[in-house]
Amino acid sequence: MNVGKYRHRIALQSATDTRTADGGVSQSWSTTNTVWAQLIPAGGTEQIHADKTRADTTHIARIRFGVTVTADMRFTHESRTFQILNVYDDNEGRRELIIEAEEITK
Repeated sequence: MNVGKYRHRIALQSATDTRTADGGVSQSWSTTNTVWAQLIPAGGTEQIHADKTRADTTHIARIRFGVTVTADMRFTHESRTFQILNVYDDNEGRRELIIEAEEITK
């Protein structure tokens, strides 16, 4: 593992839903962990399936194994926000997690 490739600081965030006074739901995001990552542009396109637009992966983030990351989270890097689409263990070696994400703000 080349430690020097982890040069981007990302903040992993999870959502919390709160009931508002009028009965609605307000969602807020809080940082659960801040880690070093390798952030790689992966291209990306939009596809239409069953009349729904589905975004594809626009970036790959690689982080060290041992941090809890799920597909219902997001992460930020500088002023950009990325929705996590998929997370898996690289080669099942418990050394690195691969995060597939879609950039939602620039």
